[in-house]
Amino acid sequence: MHTRSDGFTLLELMTALGILSLLISIGMPELNNMIYEQRLRKAAQDLFVSAMLARSEAIKRNQHVLVMTNADSWSNGWKVFVDHNSDGTRNQNEPVIATTGKPDKISVRGNTPVARYIRFTPSGRPKLIGGGFQAGTITLCTDSGKAVSRRLIMNASGRIRIEKSAATACNA
Repeated sequence: MHTRSDGFTLLELMTALGILSLLISIGMPELNNMIYEQRLRKAAQDLFVSAMLARSEAIKRNQHVLVMTNADSWSNGWKVFVDHNSDGTRNQNEPVIATTGKPDKISVRGNTPVARYIRFTPSGRPKLIGGGFQAGTITLCTDSGKAVSRRLIMNASGRIRIEKSAATACNA
């Protein structure tokens, strides 16, 4: 008499494992790219929100408000604070409105006008500490360089927009 067996044969198991490994090898690079994209998107959005907060607080408080880098680099995070004496540095009596820590595996750098800070006047316009208008671009890139980069572009009126750019913008 022939008994019935429930289960897989070795050939069926090896075929299923081969197909599974093929699907994983195709899907993993896309999963990594999606993770890189999400990190970039979050860091760019955090910086955008900090800048908009600084602008609205400058108008609301009728005082200068700065978004300033931590340890002279945007890659180390940033803080938003009220600059009572308009000297561009945070003193003990100047309140911190918000802080953002170091973005995870993201490098962030600004061109010369926004290399260390963004400063909003009580009218909501960005101005350098010396009084000149401030406009510039902050570029965010993944440390791996595999995803497209993000750029925060600020014009002289204080309008900020986020745009995607090629990962090659990180090498410039």
